[in-house]
Formats: sequence, C-alpha cells, structure tokens
Amino acid sequence: MHPLRNLAVVITLACAATACSGSRSSGDDPSNPTADNTSGPLTDTGTDVANTSALDPTGSFVDGDSNPELLTGSIGASPPDPGPNSETGAGAGSDAGGDGVPDSNPDTDDGSEPATGTTAGTTLRDCTVVDVINTGSGSQKIIIPLEPGQRLVLDQTPRGTLVGFDETLGELQYAPPVGRHPDFFTYQILDASDAIVSRGRMDIRLDPIRVLPLGDSITHGVEVGTGEQDSPPVPLRVGYRLSLLQQLAGAGQMVDFTGQSGQLAGQDTTIPDADNNGVPGVDISFINGSLMGILTDAASDVVLLHIGTNQTPADASGIEAILDTLDAWESTNFPVTALVATIIIKRDPGLQQQVDAFNADLRTRIQARSMTDRVVLVEQASAVTLADIDPTDVGVHPTAPGYLAMADIWFDAMRATELFPDCE
Repeated sequence: MHPLRNLAVVITLACAATACSGSRSSGDDPSNPTADNTSGPLTDTGTDVANTSALDPTGSFVDGDSNPELLTGSIGASPPDPGPNSETGAGAGSDAGGDGVPDSNPDTDDGSEPATGTTAGTTLRDCTVVDVINTGSGSQKIIIPLEPGQRLVLDQTPRGTLVGFDETLGELQYAPPVGRHPDFFTYQILDASDAIVSRGRMDIRLDPIRVLPLGDSITHGVEVGTGEQDSPPVPLRVGYRLSLLQQLAGAGQMVDFTGQSGQLAGQDTTIPDADNNGVPGVDISFINGSLMGILTDAASDVVLLHIGTNQTPADASGIEAILDTLDAWESTNFPVTALVATIIIKRDPGLQQQVDAFNADLRTRIQARSMTDRVVLVEQASAVTLADIDPTDVGVHPTAPGYLAMADIWFDAMRATELFPDCE
C-alpha cells in the first residue's frame, strides 16, 4: 500500500472560530428526554432515531449522547437540517442543535437560539489532523489554547484513547483507534471560579483513510474487452482510480488505496497508488465469497463497490449478502463505510433491461438499509453513456472519458459522506 503523499506529523487548529469548513451537518434527537445540565458532561441519554439530517459515516456522536448515530440517505440530496433547536421541550444541557454543544435555552428550543448552540462566552469549532502512519502505536498532542487561570473539562471523549490529559494546560495526548473514520471530542473552558467561558468541539481527521476499490474489470480499469484479450495491459490500467486520487489530493485529502497482495493495476503509470481489488470476469457471488479474506489482508475504512455487470442477476439480493458479510467483519474489527454503486450502462438493449431492473432493486435495498447501516447509494448508472462504450468492446467497459466521469461521481460521493473533514 502506498500513501498518497509523504506523511508528516501535523497538528493544526485551523478552522474559523465558529465553524470548521468540513463540519458535520447537525442532526436532531426528537425523542430526547434529557435532564438540564449546563455545567457538567452531556447527559443526553434519550433514544436516538436514524439521523436524516446529515450523513455521519463515522458512527460518532453528532448530538452529544451515548448512542452512535447512523449514516443515512443517498448521495446527491441530503435532507435539509430542520434548524438548531427544532426539538420541542428539550432542556438546557441537551443538544437539540446537533453541534455537539449543549443548548442553553431551558425548555423552549424553538429556534430562537444561535445556530452554534452558544451558552456562555464563545462556541468554538476546530479541526486537527492526526497522522496515523507516523504516529504508529504512539500518540500525538492536541492542544486547546487556554488563558492563565482557565482549565479544560471534557464533555464527550473521543473514540481514540487519551493516554494523557492536562486540564490546566489544555493538552491531550491522543492515540488513534484502529479504524480511521473521523473522530471528535467536545469540551468546556472554565475560568478560575468554574464559570463557563466557552464550549467547543474538536474534529479529528485520521490520515490517511484506507479505501478499497472493489469489483470486476471496471474497477481494474479495462477499456476494451474483446473476450480474448483486454486492453490496456494491466500495468497501464488506471480506470477511475487515477482521476479520483488526483481529485482527492487536490482537495487536501490523504487516501491509501488498498487491495490484496498482487492486485495491482496501473503500476507503470503516474498513479501514486496502484492497489485495488478489481478482478476481471468476477460476479457478485465471487466478491461475497472473497470479502472476508480481502479485508483481513487489506484492512479498509471505506469500500467503493461496483459489481453486478457480469452475470447481472434479476435483483440485488446478492449485494445485501455482501453487506451482511461486511457487517460480520466489522463486528470483530472496526467500522467500514460502503459506497455501493448502481452499475453502468450496457450497449445491448436486452442486457440493459436487466441492468435497469437490477439498479431499481438496488436503490430500494440501499435506501432501506441506510437507515441502520453505514452504506451509501452512489449513482454511477448516470455517469457513463453509450458514447463512452468503445465500439470494439464487448459492450460494458468505459472508455477513458467514461472513467473520468465515474471518478467525478465517486469523488462527490466520498466528500458528501463527511468521511473527509476539511482541516486546513
């Protein structure tokens, strides 16, 4: 595996005082029976509902309680946030604003408070980058600036491990978890009389996040398949992967493509990371049967799944089976977010009818599953047109421009999931 660029230890508090540019959309907790608690740790222990106001693939706590929210929805139209305080009857100490900071208005929560949920003083939102590779099994220091006489109190602790904490210096010694979904913690700054000066949230981006391109010859990067010999040759195949890496790098995002040993494609090109798990000719059942071994060999935080072109089935139940296998792996390892693509066009009209039926069923299944699982529907079916299928091909592989269009869709999908918070 080859990280996208050389890694250096980076600890940065670089976003604006009130909002990080990659901050999560706020989510609501409409069944929250929380108790008022303006000074201590958050006590939001109400039953959560699936978060329909934000994509939160981290499984982290976007409304300050003890139950991980679930990623929901499909790429392209995240439902609007109903506002900072739409939860009627919540008390102070609850987080109806969904910004990780308790609200100050005791019982009305009617939208009259500031969107940041400010209580006393200023509400802060910062972002820091933790370089997981250079940290290794060690830890890195995160600092919350304090004035003389102030101290730092943590409300929501991070998913990673705090191996050291000095409340008077505002210093946390942070060891990253095994999985690399973004992390965060919330805090209060108190003065010498223990009055709240400000509250805040620190987002933690764990670099590089590991991404598994998974599928068949389209993931591998075949442009012309004749049934006898595919082209370009393996060392020159980049498919959508080169453009996707370039776009992520341009956005300041560090990515490590993964794949089982030997599953390289494009290694003789300018692609900085040729790892992938695209296997020409395979179908859904092959991927399902291989997934446990793939993830064991190449641990990944994100899966980009495009499968079903070969032996296209009548429905997408096989994709559900793949996601069940992924859940089984997660149960003994760490969370993985699956971006599941509708499959691209086929030139043959009869075969395209099968594709249309498969994609329609896939949309229904993924939309339903997204309420309880870290899975996102990605509309690759709209990326490639018939003009992007080479006339000498068997009728299923994109040309180079078609792969560029696929890269754009993958990039937009990855960014929309908030797996990649902006820490400048």
